[in-house]
Formats: sequence, C-alpha cells, structure tokens
Amino acid sequence: MIALLKKIALGVIKSAFTPLAGGKVTGVAHALLVVVTLVGLWQLNLWLGLDQVVHAPSRLVREWWLPLLFLLSYGLVWISLWTWRAFSEPTAGSPFPDIDDAWRAVVSAMERWGADRRDKPLVLVLGQPSMREQDLLSALRVAPTFGPAPSASGGPLCVVADDRAIYLMCSETSLLSLGTEKLIQRRTTQSSRKLTAAASAFEATMPAALRVEANGDDSTGTATLVAPAITQTPFDDSIADDLPSTPLFTDEQASRCAGRLSHLLQLVARDREPGLPVDSAAVVFPCDALADTDATAQMADAMRQDLAVVEEAGVRCGVIAIGADLQHVPGAGQLLHLLSADRKARVYGAKLPHDALTSESALRDAVDWLTGVVTPTLCQRLFQFDEDGFESLPDNAALHAFQSEVGRRGEHLANLLTQGLDTGSGDAWPCVGTYLVATGDPVGGSQAFGAGLLDSLLDSPVRAAWTKEALQRDALVTRSVAIGYAAFGIATLTVIGLLAF
Repeated sequence: MIALLKKIALGVIKSAFTPLAGGKVTGVAHALLVVVTLVGLWQLNLWLGLDQVVHAPSRLVREWWLPLLFLLSYGLVWISLWTWRAFSEPTAGSPFPDIDDAWRAVVSAMERWGADRRDKPLVLVLGQPSMREQDLLSALRVAPTFGPAPSASGGPLCVVADDRAIYLMCSETSLLSLGTEKLIQRRTTQSSRKLTAAASAFEATMPAALRVEANGDDSTGTATLVAPAITQTPFDDSIADDLPSTPLFTDEQASRCAGRLSHLLQLVARDREPGLPVDSAAVVFPCDALADTDATAQMADAMRQDLAVVEEAGVRCGVIAIGADLQHVPGAGQLLHLLSADRKARVYGAKLPHDALTSESALRDAVDWLTGVVTPTLCQRLFQFDEDGFESLPDNAALHAFQSEVGRRGEHLANLLTQGLDTGSGDAWPCVGTYLVATGDPVGGSQAFGAGLLDSLLDSPVRAAWTKEALQRDALVTRSVAIGYAAFGIATLTVIGLLAF
C-alpha cells in the first residue's frame, strides 16, 4: 500500500513539474491538477471570507481572488520558462545554419509522413563509406519506409527510418567522416599515380615501331601511344600499401566538427524530449584507415572525439564498429567475385560476449579470431586446384593476398577500436561487435557481409542510459523548479495571511 501511494505521489509530482514528460497522460493529469487547485483555492477563498475583505468592484473578482492570483502567477511562471527556453534555444543565433535548416526539413518531413521521431529508437551513424550513403544502407540491408530526408543530397545529415528504428547519418558533422574523406582523396591520388607510372613503364618497354607520331594538327607535338588499355579487376581498386603520413585533419577542423556534432545532438535532444536523444551508435570507418599506423591513430582520435560529444549530450549507449569499403583491400575484388550470394548475405566479423562488451582483451581476442580464423577459413574454401594450375593461379594469388592483408591490418583494427572506444575515465564504450563490410556498387556485386548488422545492434542487451552528469543536471533543474513552486506557495500563503488578518 505504501509503495502504491509513493508511486501515485511521484506521478503527481511528475505531472506538476513536467506536464509533457509522459505525453498525453501527464498532460491530462497536469490539467486536472490545475483544475483541482483552482477549486480548492475557491473554497479556501470563501472559507476565509476574502470576498468580504478584498476591495474590488466586481463580486466575481472578490469570490475568485485566490484562483485569479494563482492563474496570474501560473501564467507568469510559464511565460518566464518559455522565455528562458527561447533564449537558450540551440538555433538562436546558431553558428551552423545549414544544420538547423537540414534538421528542420527532417522534422517537417516526418510530421508530413506521420512518423513520430519519439516512438522508435534512434541509431546515430558516425562516419561514412567512400561511396554514397544509400550504398551503405543497401549494404546493411536497410529498407527505408521513410526518407531519405532532407531530400536534397549533399547536406550535413541524412535521416531514414524503417520498421525498427530511425537512422541519423552524420556525413558532414562527425570527425570520422572528415577523416574518411581525406583517406578517399589519398587513395584516389595514389591510384592515379600508380596508373601513370604503369603507363610510363609500359611505354618505355615498347618497340619504336609501335609508337605513332603525333598528328599534324597536334600542337603538343607528342606521340600517341598505341597500347591496350590497362585493365583492372571489376571490384578491386585497392589502396596503395604506403599512404602519405600527412595529418588527416587539423586541430581547428576537429574543434569545428565537435561543435557541429554537438549542435546537431542538441537539436535531436530537444525534439525527442523526454526520451534519450540517441539509443545506439554505429561507428563507420574505412578499411583504408587500417593500412598504416598513422592513419589508424588519427581515425582512433576521430572516433574518440565523436563518441565524447555523444557522451557530453548525456548518453551512454551500445556501439557497433563497422569497417566499410572492404572492396578496396587488395584481393577483395576476386574474393567478392568468387563468393556466392548466400555467403555474401552472412556477416564477416566477430560478436563480443555479453559479459565482456567493455573489455579490451575481449575486443582484441575478437579481432584476432576474425583475422586469424574467420579470414583464412573464408579464403581457403575458395582456393581452386586444377591439373595444370595455370587457370586457378590468379584467383588463388588474389585470395592469398586478401588473407595476408587482412591479417596484417588486424593489429591496426584492434588498436583503432581499443583507442577509439576508450572514454579516458577507466572504462570503454560497450561494443557489441566489430565487422567488415563491402559497401561498393550493388549492381557490380561489390556489396557483402552487411545484412543484419543493425538488427544485432538493436537486439543487443545494451540499453542506452543517461550519464551520471546528465542525471545530476536533471536533478538540479528539478530542484530549481521545486524551489520555484515552493516560493510561489509561500508567497501565496503570505498574501492570504495579510488579507485575512
């Protein structure tokens, strides 16, 4: 009985202080509480005989003196609260109007579509693949029932939703995305240099008879090389082994990305009140980030900063690590060519035990199992052995190259995750698993291993929760509101006492 009374009392207090915290239920309860208060003050007004004391020309004013005082004070309190919220609104004088416009377009589109941004969990996607965002969704087998929004491409964010969740992709607000863009530029430059060097080497070995002099109207006076085009495998456009060691981003760029992501999460938190702004997070990084130590360390810093911004927003949630652009790893093109559609629909990664989601040793063991057991098994099943060996030699060589390269990058993957998921306070973000996904062209068959990954994140036992700091801030606000109500009550009783006696 005491527990029931305590629960009812807490519900009444919640309805009084936060009328919209529970939606329509607490809103109706708050309205009923106001009505009961007005009736009680009216009866108190009559019992104290204030209608005989208050000097007012209207009888209604004298009889309803206390209820009118309450309504006046009640209105002033809410006007003050709305004024404070208006001045503390994230969009007031915002330094990021592009994010404001994009998020406003998302909210409007969801309202027109009839999709409630509060009734489904929100998955925050940090980072991006080298291809389009739609290719990432396609590789992860997300079938949107809403979106993408905003409809215009190239914006700072993109939102889609399916039957299970809302997915917020931060293509131009997270530091992971900026690092990915720089790695894409590196690969493009390196590939161009390799093609140029190959063409020059081929030209140097050609007999002079195969060279064709320049046309008479060619002002450059250069010879035109007649040679077969340099061919590549249909899927494998791998990055060079040695990438330039220039920084992926500056401190100024990192600070700006932190501000942009923080601003976006403020908007999300405002429009998803009273629920959590984020329920789960997916950190997406390119496999190019695992090619060398410098790139790995810088992308780990980017991951750590993005997750720190999420924590500053007051949330700690489960994380899934997705290594995208697997098709760019040497030998991956031939692997994808040989794999069946059924095998491509399976995952390629490691799931962490439920009791060791924050354990660094468990994470390293999972990466070792991925690179030392899963990868060799996957490749060796595709090895071909014919009588002469010449036809299967290129395929076997490509598979061996893929297996060796993934094994070499395994240590970098473990370092990236252990450093990127570290919070700096002695614990780590709970990681439900780490997976490698090919996110290339779906028509060309260079997508694989992404089916069901986001479902595993949503089905994980890790539940998002407010951080300790966020709970302390909320408790401070609640105490401030309670003090305000208490001060109002004391002032009301003081006025009643002065009028009555």
